[in-house]
Amino acid sequence: MENIGDQLARCPFSGKARTLTTEQYLTLAQISSEELKNINNVEYWYEKGLRSVSPFEKIDPVTGFIPPKSPITRLPVTHKAWDILASKLPELMRTNSVAEYLTQMPCLSAMALPQEFIYRASVIIGSAAHAYAYAENAYCQQTFHLTPSSAKAKERKLPISLEIPYQELTQRLNRSSPQALIYEFALYNWKFKAGSPSKFNCHNLTECLDNLELLVPIFGNEAERRFILSFFMTELLAGPCAGLIVEIFRCIESDDQDRLCSVLLEMCGHLKRCNLMLKSNIPLNENHRNYFNSPLWTKTVAPLWAGARHGEVGISGGASPFFIMFDNLIARDRYEGNLGHQIINKENNNPLSFTHRHFLNSIRKIKLPIYITESNNSRLHHAFLELCRLYNGDYGYHAIHRKIVMGYMLVGTACGRGNTNSGTLQWHDNNAVLQLDKAFEGSKQERDLGIDANQRTLKCQLIKSKKIGNKTKELVFDVKDKIFRIYPGDKVAVVPQNDSSQVDGILKIFKNYKFNNFKPSKWWHKFFHLNDINLDKYSPKYIIQTILTYGELSNFEPSNQQNISDIGKCINSLRPMSPRLYSISSSQHELEKNAELRLTIGLLEYQNQNQNNFGICSRYLFNLTEQETVNFSLISSNWNILLQKHKSLVMIAGGTGISPMMALLRNRLFLEKSNNILFFVTKDTSSFYYKDEIAQLLKLGNLSFHGAFTRNCQYEAEDLIFSKNDIRHLLIENKQLIIDKLKDGAYFFVCGRVGFGQTVRNTIQEITNISEPEMYSMIANGIYREELFTTHQETKLSVIDEIDVILNSDYFVIDNNVYDISKYKYEHPGGAELFLSATEEDYKRQHGNCPNVNNILKTLHVGRIKSRSMKNIAPRQCDFYYQLRDILKASCSSLKKFIATTNIQDKDANTIILYELAYMTLDVYLKPVILLVMNIDKTLDSKANTNTSIENSLSYLSIDKYDYDCYLERIKSLEPEQICYTWSTVKEAGSNILIAIRDITNFYLDHVTDKDIFEFVTEIKQECSLYFNKLYQN
Repeated sequence: MENIGDQLARCPFSGKARTLTTEQYLTLAQISSEELKNINNVEYWYEKGLRSVSPFEKIDPVTGFIPPKSPITRLPVTHKAWDILASKLPELMRTNSVAEYLTQMPCLSAMALPQEFIYRASVIIGSAAHAYAYAENAYCQQTFHLTPSSAKAKERKLPISLEIPYQELTQRLNRSSPQALIYEFALYNWKFKAGSPSKFNCHNLTECLDNLELLVPIFGNEAERRFILSFFMTELLAGPCAGLIVEIFRCIESDDQDRLCSVLLEMCGHLKRCNLMLKSNIPLNENHRNYFNSPLWTKTVAPLWAGARHGEVGISGGASPFFIMFDNLIARDRYEGNLGHQIINKENNNPLSFTHRHFLNSIRKIKLPIYITESNNSRLHHAFLELCRLYNGDYGYHAIHRKIVMGYMLVGTACGRGNTNSGTLQWHDNNAVLQLDKAFEGSKQERDLGIDANQRTLKCQLIKSKKIGNKTKELVFDVKDKIFRIYPGDKVAVVPQNDSSQVDGILKIFKNYKFNNFKPSKWWHKFFHLNDINLDKYSPKYIIQTILTYGELSNFEPSNQQNISDIGKCINSLRPMSPRLYSISSSQHELEKNAELRLTIGLLEYQNQNQNNFGICSRYLFNLTEQETVNFSLISSNWNILLQKHKSLVMIAGGTGISPMMALLRNRLFLEKSNNILFFVTKDTSSFYYKDEIAQLLKLGNLSFHGAFTRNCQYEAEDLIFSKNDIRHLLIENKQLIIDKLKDGAYFFVCGRVGFGQTVRNTIQEITNISEPEMYSMIANGIYREELFTTHQETKLSVIDEIDVILNSDYFVIDNNVYDISKYKYEHPGGAELFLSATEEDYKRQHGNCPNVNNILKTLHVGRIKSRSMKNIAPRQCDFYYQLRDILKASCSSLKKFIATTNIQDKDANTIILYELAYMTLDVYLKPVILLVMNIDKTLDSKANTNTSIENSLSYLSIDKYDYDCYLERIKSLEPEQICYTWSTVKEAGSNILIAIRDITNFYLDHVTDKDIFEFVTEIKQECSLYFNKLYQN
């Protein structure tokens, strides 16, 4: 039998033996024989935590490791000075007087404090230590240009009023060295706001966090409150998981695999809520109501978490009970990276409370992954895989946290608002962002443990194929052996297959190739693994056939004359086709009841070179026969739909865009009161999908319906009335209904083709009179959601004129490929800046190996640049075009950079900056164009004024100089709340001018003849004058 030291001296993270301090050995000596007997019994330690009286040893069945009662807000009168320090910290930070105050503060001992006050004292002293370190580091860096690694910086020590209690609290908390932990920094650093209910409302995540504030804030800003309390909220929402882990232990003991599946899915539900909380309470979208200033976060919160003293490990969220609990459950055994070392260091030197530590340590003894592997139960395997995906997958908790931190750090760095760092990195490291991203990636890989959390490829059998339209089918798949949850808006990514006749035709060309010499590349090995395609026992010829089945063949042109030795390289050069996304039309209730998953598939047919062609994936799915299997993976939506019965849903669907709307309606079918409104536009009666089910919902009173056919057709059956119309006129006809629902706080959901979605958005803005920023705010806050898709007809137009690319502020070009970031830049604070840097010459060096950037680029790709043919254009006109193109490119480059990187907010707006930007609208964006047109006039009229001043530019455009001066004066006197609106107007004016020039130039280049060489110069001049006069007069 192991001795006590061998049994207990193991890291609860890795299970590996570690060296104990003298104080920790004293703790081990106090363990009872009963505790020693049950040292690895998770059920024992959980029950002990439930019975515990101490809030620091308590494990609550609802709140988990968070004490069910609010933390103590006051220390005994003997330590009132510490309470005063806690209340003054934000003001001391603002006035840069932390060091002065701490020097004068009396030195109090922590040894006489009653045990119940220890954690409050630790929060105050730890926060003060980090505040002092932050202030001193900033002072030394700005004054002496010192870094923490410099000799003088190493000599700095905490004031005596902090140093002594810091050491004493370390002894009282049974820690080997003074360090503040996330354990008390977040878990015991909260209180309910005055006037708010003293209970947690976990049904409304935003409201729950809004009712809380920090007990001991350091900066007192929203960035600090929201970021730190997000760790608290994570522990709160994951609280029931502690009891569920005990239930997992019991299921394994009794070999109850069905119950174990249910428990794992219940844990998945809690993890899903943690993920939603993180995305909604620390959003990346600057238009979201919860968004906080990213440079402010970079300047304050990020460096605050660095170590308080030289060589000290900073505060690490990875050392919180939430991460330890799930790491031990999935049996993580590698802690080799930077973040892993920080976690081990924290646990080795500063263990958690006695009961919590042993409970978390015993979770590892459950050995859940081993049990699941040995059970050979596919349902159990899928349930565990879902848990891993939500925790460590590409869209799981770790990925969301990583994206948020990296997004804010990237923006802070781009804005130049102070050096950035993290609690896991040293201060002012020039490569802090890259180091942190590398640390996140290492941590992710250490948690994979050979289980690919992103491998969600499911092999599902088609059990029913029902034609619901002329070229539309509803496919029903059997998922009875699969364990997962679906939510409205979720999609499946289908792995498409090429037509067998095309594959056979290519194989005939390769008939002389010796297939036995072929070996697939690592790329294809990975593809086969991720899609669960086992080819180990098949011939090389069959492997080649499989590669051709799944490969991208659009630009693959083999010939009979091809060198035989090159055929293998040619085949390996193919890349797998991108998965195609299809919205799920079934509900979770249907999934649980019938184990069926439904998709709505429209067959894409188009003309190309006078031949009928079909979409690769739609034809593949359309031609499936029952009992065939399909590979697809689940893609979670960002809809985050709140299904409260008092909230109205306004659904606007075009064609097969009805699919996710049916999922919404089916999910709300059992609500007593459902305020559902459906606008449905389709071609004709043969494309009226789900008409029987929609009619039934109307009878039940769960739906209000408005429909239109785009072709000359009318239909009427009971309450279903269609008329000849389009989506724009249908919405205008119901203008008052749209306005009323918007005022009532309804959610809007739009699904259809890209053009359909744009028409809907423009029409709603028109009839409700909401501005573009207000629409972005609706999108950011989930009030307005879009699920749009492209078809071949739309992608066929993806050859984009170079003038269009130059003038569109949302278009970015890399290697002649055009990317549209209009959506992405509003979901990620560093989005636009990221692509601005990606378009520079060092793109490949900076981002070429970044899979995140490359994957994002694939989703944003809209086409390639089309260079205009100038063969039939008059020489002088041709010269004008090239000059105008170059000038527009330079002007738009400036415009794009300002729009992408400048974010003026009410609270920090600067009228001088705005004045300069308004001035530059003319001087930078438009003046070069005006000068070019003036120069052309000069060649025609030798008496033309050649003065290039702004006054002459205004005169040339017939703009009164007095109006312009008055405009600048008005900007100088703007109130702060008016500045954001004015700035958006300035940007819009600059963009509109350039867009007008684009349209005029393109039109005249397409139609001009030698007899009408420079007529469009007048048009450009008129458009410039029009837009600027609008700007000044408004």
